[in-house]
Amino acid sequence: MLFNLKTFTFCYRSDSDDGKLVVDGVDVNTLNNGELMAFTEAEDEKLAGELDIRAGKKALEDEENSNGKRALPLAPIAARVAWVAGRRLFRSALTRFKPILTRSGKRLTKQYRKRGSYRTAVRDFNSLRPTNGMRIRTGNIGRTKVTVRSSSSYGRPTMELRNPNRNFVRKFRYESRRSLRNPWG
Repeated sequence: MLFNLKTFTFCYRSDSDDGKLVVDGVDVNTLNNGELMAFTEAEDEKLAGELDIRAGKKALEDEENSNGKRALPLAPIAARVAWVAGRRLFRSALTRFKPILTRSGKRLTKQYRKRGSYRTAVRDFNSLRPTNGMRIRTGNIGRTKVTVRSSSSYGRPTMELRNPNRNFVRKFRYESRRSLRNPWG
């Protein structure tokens, strides 16, 4: 068992090949579909809160590091907006289509659909203010790894959030208005 007091996350590692898929101490294979969806929604809310706090702290650090000089008069507004970056990401996912939940081996993947392009995905990535950012748009928010790709196996821009044990993945697929007519097609 791994417990990190700073991020309030519980992660169990299962090195055995017993077929268990344990996320946050819960074997998701024992849950029915309704329980699984409720569990993943609760996990999403927890992650959104953690993302909000980390983005807000990063905004405060950035303001402190500016040596007291504000680069823009809108900096206080931007700092306030940073405190809701995680919630905004999940809320802006299209509610017209329910997220798709898939299991693959020891990984659980929840896929959301959002209106937008690669530019929108990069803007969402930057709003989370990840550390250790790289040119390929990969960074960390706490122990969560965030990656933006210009295309995926579905051919659409995608932002991916992976938990520390990589057993629960959230994918946000950005789509044009035209492609929204055909769900997941």
